[in-house]
Amino acid sequence: MDDYIEWRTAEHPHKERRSDWYLSVGIVALALAVTAMLLGNVLFAIFILAAGFALALHATRRPEAVNIFIDSGGVRINDTLYPYSSLKSFWVEETAANPAGQPELLIRSEKLIMPLLVISIPKYVNSLYVRELLRLRLPEEELSEPLSQKVMEYLGF
Repeated sequence: MDDYIEWRTAEHPHKERRSDWYLSVGIVALALAVTAMLLGNVLFAIFILAAGFALALHATRRPEAVNIFIDSGGVRINDTLYPYSSLKSFWVEETAANPAGQPELLIRSEKLIMPLLVISIPKYVNSLYVRELLRLRLPEEELSEPLSQKVMEYLGF
């Protein structure tokens, strides 16, 4: 049994969006901005329009490929190392609901800003091996993606 595993995956699943999705985002942003203007909050209206534009711009961007490397030192995502001392537990979700139908590795960390790392495991990677490798150093705990993330994926974000 090797003491490491590595693979390359997309940072998030990519959805091709049709022009009606962008139109919907524009209509919602415009309606919210008009409402903010009617309530006398011009700064918030500008913020809503800028956020809508940034969202549409971000949606056109294709996800970058990231390198995942798991060894005795921790979990490395590109150049960022998450040592096992900063991680609490993990779970390999075999029945992942992402568009590619790939398993996902969920890792709970002690960081407040990013408490849950969600990493897609491509079909060519043995997810059972990933699980066994992590079980040597981290407790296995059933985890799931936050409801907010599932709602955002459902809405196409």
